[in-house]
Amino acid sequence: MSIGRIILPALAWAPLDGSSGNAPAELDFLQSDAANDPTPRFARWAFADNADEHICVTFTMPGDYGGSPRLKLQWYINDTSDDVRWRGKLMAVTPNNDETVEDKTYTVSVTVLGTASASTARALLESELDFSSYNDSLAAGDLALLILWRDGDDADDDASGDACFISGLLEYTRA
Repeated sequence: MSIGRIILPALAWAPLDGSSGNAPAELDFLQSDAANDPTPRFARWAFADNADEHICVTFTMPGDYGGSPRLKLQWYINDTSDDVRWRGKLMAVTPNNDETVEDKTYTVSVTVLGTASASTARALLESELDFSSYNDSLAAGDLALLILWRDGDDADDDASGDACFISGLLEYTRA
């Protein structure tokens, strides 16, 4: 079976509104330390180490979507060997069947514990949130709403400093 992919770079995501339970991560742009001109800049979402901070993205599932959605996170942290608890929720709204975007609720959250590089602080890391069992009957053409957060106050999240999310890649099995 072939794999489909949806690229979800940092700038595709939006912060939550900051109300109770909806603390947003912080978007900023980082200038590379490289001495080359022009010096590259990139967007990143910084998730604090002592709170639950969130971002969200909305997209339409492609026509070849067949199932087993998995979100690959690309991120880094200025730490070595400690863990970051990532969580995600996925929701689907099917067009033309009386579901409302504003009233729909998310499915059970999925989680992954990402470990910082043991040898290099700020190394690019990859962790995967597997939504295969919690995909809310997601189908081709559905509007998908995805929330990502760092569970910074989770007992297993022992990394200090901001975990910086750079990009996501949603992979799925094609129909």
